[in-house]
Amino acid sequence: MAGLETFFLRSTVDAPKLRIVAVADSPLLGRPEAAALQHIERSNFASLVAVVLAGSPEDPSQARWPWGPEVTPALLHQISFLVLEAWDRRVYPDVQALIAPVDCSDVFARVPNLPAERTDRSGALAFPAGTIAAVKALDPDVILHCAPGPVPDALCPLARFGVWSIHLGEPGEPRSPTPGFSEVRDGRLLSSAALLMHGGPPGGVHVLTHAQVATEHSLFRTKNCVRPTLIALTFVIRKLHELHQRGWNQFAQGLVAVPPAAQEVPDARDNPRNRDIVKFLAPRITRRVVNLVRRPPMIFHWRIALRNGFPRKLFEDVSAEGLAAFRWITPPQGGYFADPFLWRRQGRLWLFCEELSFSEGKGALVCMEVMPNRELSEPVRVLSRPYHLSYPAVFDAEGEMFMIPETVGSGCVELYHAVDFPHTWVKVRDLLPIRAVDSTPFVHEGRIWLFVTAIDPAEASYHLLLFHADRLDGEWTMHPSSPLSLDVRYARSAGAIVSHDGKLYRPSQDCAPYYGHKLNFHEITRLDTRGYQERLVQAIDPDAWPGMRGVHTYAVCDDLEVIDGQK
Repeated sequence: MAGLETFFLRSTVDAPKLRIVAVADSPLLGRPEAAALQHIERSNFASLVAVVLAGSPEDPSQARWPWGPEVTPALLHQISFLVLEAWDRRVYPDVQALIAPVDCSDVFARVPNLPAERTDRSGALAFPAGTIAAVKALDPDVILHCAPGPVPDALCPLARFGVWSIHLGEPGEPRSPTPGFSEVRDGRLLSSAALLMHGGPPGGVHVLTHAQVATEHSLFRTKNCVRPTLIALTFVIRKLHELHQRGWNQFAQGLVAVPPAAQEVPDARDNPRNRDIVKFLAPRITRRVVNLVRRPPMIFHWRIALRNGFPRKLFEDVSAEGLAAFRWITPPQGGYFADPFLWRRQGRLWLFCEELSFSEGKGALVCMEVMPNRELSEPVRVLSRPYHLSYPAVFDAEGEMFMIPETVGSGCVELYHAVDFPHTWVKVRDLLPIRAVDSTPFVHEGRIWLFVTAIDPAEASYHLLLFHADRLDGEWTMHPSSPLSLDVRYARSAGAIVSHDGKLYRPSQDCAPYYGHKLNFHEITRLDTRGYQERLVQAIDPDAWPGMRGVHTYAVCDDLEVIDGQK
């Protein structure tokens, strides 16, 4: 299984390598910054030419403790936060390991090191005149700022395409010394990570890429740092690849300026005070105790629903009358149905879906014939593997029937062929060597398109990628607009692409605040090998059906529509 970065390590453009200078206050780097340096070393289009380092590279244990060893009044006012952080490290060491700093001493040792100095305990760095001159002489394309403090203004004029930095939090908000905390404290639905460019041709600060993930609501902020941190692992190499492949003029299209107020950097010692922590913890602990005492554990199951002959499709009409026309099917004993797909072949209509068996603890794929009266035949299992299967995306290519089910447990996107449709399927090959969910194929204008929601690493949030090929056994090319989305509300597919009245619609599922919460429809307004555009046209909330907490797949064939819901 390859990592997501594999798709961004090779440039096909015959151009000089991008020259990168890294700036750090220690060889211990945040995980996204460390990943960026490792990816640069593996790439064929960028090279690390120097590191500007505050302190000795031989001492990776240099403390980033912003208060120093003395006990100060400010420290006493923040003692509750420090205790909560220590408790966090003790209770969730596995979470801490996912976002722990990475020792990059070996990377630093392979390139020239230039000196920098810490100016104060805020994390700000200063640079001797000799360092500034040396960096300027290196003529870097990008300076990668890997230190936790503010980006120094002195660096911005030195790199052709500015100083790049990872920002955990909304790009329109100042960098926080305690990333992940304010989103949990304020009860926000989403948390963010961004890659910012300081300086460069446009000047000021601009957003190069921005991801939104579901906030992990917990008593501990580091649990909410995992998804933003991990989704940022490929930010730098992906944007460097895009810069090298497309050139500055195309790269700069769509840059979003960050307002000056958001560029302010709080003091690294400005952590939540004791009263803030009391206000944060008291209602949450109380609510958890009350729930444990009063509320029994709730178990939710998926089920499917059919609607026949309604004059307007779900992506056109979400009226109460239309939603009430769906007929919910009782789930099977000892399991449930989910992820419905429809396909008509040789005059017969078939419904494919996941059947999860509680006793087996994993899903298999079943099909049922849809009778003329819209009743369903008994389910027949058509595909089972040692790992979980779901989302049976069936499609026709060159007159033959194929399926790309969700096979995230195998670490690959797998292709199956129907040797006896609809009951017998055999694996043809692995299409893509990445962990992915809800991959959705679509044949359009002589090409096969594949929407893939990658999850890499496993604890990260969603990257919606688009691939295309001229035939199934051909070479798959990643679309230059990939990722199409890094937003947890839209990046996971929710059924087959729909062609209706000359328009194309992409169903997606909103996974904030939790998986499978809402169903969205996007009209695809451009789809070709050079560009992709879509616009959100409809969103269906599960509250439309009493007691429903999620709705996350849609299928349509002729006058029959199918959805699934969790209740």
